[in-house]
Amino acid sequence: MNVRRGAKVLPAGRTRDPDGKIVEIKDTEMFCPENVHEVEIEGLGRLEAFPNGDALKYADLLGIKRYGLQNMGRYVLRWPGHCAFWNLRDLETGFTAMSRTVGYTASIGALMIGTGKITQRGLLSPVTDIPY
Repeated sequence: MNVRRGAKVLPAGRTRDPDGKIVEIKDTEMFCPENVHEVEIEGLGRLEAFPNGDALKYADLLGIKRYGLQNMGRYVLRWPGHCAFWNLRDLETGFTAMSRTVGYTASIGALMIGTGKITQRGLLSPVTDIPY
């Protein structure tokens, strides 16, 4: 899953462009509260929905005529708190939770390769191939 992917939506309601145009949401804004809504699914409960990707290309793929289309979006559903997690920042460094989770791990791996602690090539398993 590409977590940070900008979106194109044709939203209904208060977030809609006044002229009824397509709204482009930057990848840095997709988790902002104004771009997140909740969905209730029976038997599953309440989930957060956030825009992800170009919804309008699916209109063409599905044979939906854009003329007269009033609302269309491509959304990802996640448990409550997911969007807030991505916006969390370490007040000391300014890094987001995602930056720390992925960035630190990638940095450690690069250091291990650079210092010769990892010498194998290709796809490695952290369980069997990485010394710790």
